[in-house]
Amino acid sequence: ALKADGRKRALALAAWKQRVNKNWSKVRITAVESGPTDNLPVGEHLPVTATVNLGELGSDDVIAELYFGRLNFEGQVVNGATSEMKAVAAVDKGEVKFEGSIPCNQSGQLGFTVRVIPSHEDLAQKHETTHITWA
Repeated sequence: ALKADGRKRALALAAWKQRVNKNWSKVRITAVESGPTDNLPVGEHLPVTATVNLGELGSDDVIAELYFGRLNFEGQVVNGATSEMKAVAAVDKGEVKFEGSIPCNQSGQLGFTVRVIPSHEDLAQKHETTHITWA
């Protein structure tokens, strides 16, 4: 598919990768907010919003994800799961607000964070660029 039509898609992907590589250092998660986390019953969802400064990139160039799961004794998520967040509003120049929710499927000490990775329909897999920004 990337070779079709005079390699047009391959050239577009290469140009996109170059633009992402040039601008990724400006990507920052500037705020993360959630609903109340005390005594959240199993079966409920925790709403989360994140404000991300994308610099010269757009919301269609990235995926914002919630990374969540049980915490170890150091307070780090172990064997976490992900849930994609949706871009819901442009906040300011270069800033986008994302929303998502975390399912509360188990009891115990649970935690979450937000991460942003580049996204393009022609990437072989989502971590191909090796770029990732954590909250």
